[in-house]
Amino acid sequence: MNADLLPFFVAGFGLLALFTLLLRRLGRKQRKPRIILDGSNIMHWDNDEPKLSTIAAAVISLKEKGYLVGVFFDANAGYLLCERYMHDQEFGLALGLPETQIMVVPKGQPADPYLIRAAQDQESRIVTNDKFRDWRDTFPGFDFADGLVRGRFREGRVEFIDL
Repeated sequence: MNADLLPFFVAGFGLLALFTLLLRRLGRKQRKPRIILDGSNIMHWDNDEPKLSTIAAAVISLKEKGYLVGVFFDANAGYLLCERYMHDQEFGLALGLPETQIMVVPKGQPADPYLIRAAQDQESRIVTNDKFRDWRDTFPGFDFADGLVRGRFREGRVEFIDL
């Protein structure tokens, strides 16, 4: 090989490596931001009546905004909505989400610590109007000021105040 061409060869190889790296980065699927819904709280946003449609509206709106949505429920949520127990799979079907994105907490346990722990572990926010005052000492590492997204149901739509 001609020594005069060596710098061009090295530069060309470097550009090829850079181009390959760029293609790999562009080809990677963007990770969606995660958000967790307090289903037992959101279901009361429409005139303080428990409605699955209110939660569904929140799920649809957040998915349209590009979020990966998870929903947590107290064990009695099904009774409040349908007068019977509902498990993860039933809520998932009703909300158009896979069962893996729904959690009905065990009977007798509040959903709040599950919500906060999941948000802390996944570095996500919680959609709720609950302030979780009883849990602030238990979860000192969670940023309650920025980690909670308030919302409301108005004129047939869900609105997020802090999102």
